[in-house]
Amino acid sequence: MQVYPRLEYENNAATTLVEGLGSTDTSCVVDDVSEFPEPPFTISINAEIILVTEIDETNNILNGMERGQEDTTPASHDTDDVVEHRPTAGWFYSVTRFVDEGEDEEFEDAIYKLVVEDGELYLEVVES
Repeated sequence: MQVYPRLEYENNAATTLVEGLGSTDTSCVVDDVSEFPEPPFTISINAEIILVTEIDETNNILNGMERGQEDTTPASHDTDDVVEHRPTAGWFYSVTRFVDEGEDEEFEDAIYKLVVEDGELYLEVVES
């Protein structure tokens, strides 16, 4: 499984590419970055998952992109392709990894459930 730093998340964040994206590009211009969380976070464009490490809010640019995450293949993408921020297997793994690495041994072998409350996403201990 892809090991990420702790990734941020924001519900329903999406935009479109303002110009095409080559398979080796590490930044892209999008219509609007305002809905995305603070980096790092992942985006999906078509079948590719990309880690974003920086945002230029003034110019609507996603920077520091690490392409082809989670066994996807870096690909070219077209103008107006949808750029979505959505949960991926790697994101779920990053959340549970940070919970499991907590200093409280009581929760080391805990069972968690994913909870969405007032638009916030978090893990809740079900059994420890």
